[in-house]
Amino acid sequence: MVRRWLRDHLLWLCHKTGHPLDEALGRPDMLVAIKNQGGTPGGGSRVYGGDRTIHGTRHLSVETHHGTVVAVWFRCQQLPFRQHEVDGPRAAEMGAVDPDELPRLESVEVTD
Repeated sequence: MVRRWLRDHLLWLCHKTGHPLDEALGRPDMLVAIKNQGGTPGGGSRVYGGDRTIHGTRHLSVETHHGTVVAVWFRCQQLPFRQHEVDGPRAAEMGAVDPDELPRLESVEVTD
């Protein structure tokens, strides 16, 4: 049942994005890109992560350029963000948090 859904979903994504199926099947990076480009049939939200991605990181990656955040990623999924300047006490409070005590991310739910 899952295999059939996966095949049908992949065919739908390839059709929607214009990528040939045989080319996509041999390239996991292309499958992720097609999935991110195509969204879900009928719209709505989707869960990105768990054991359905080629990476296994459990944190966000924040890309900066000269101190300005330019992108936030969870694995290969770019996420929306807003950057806010904080005052000294807040920065000290957040800097004192032990990263090992924070929860780990398994997946994120996104709406295309």
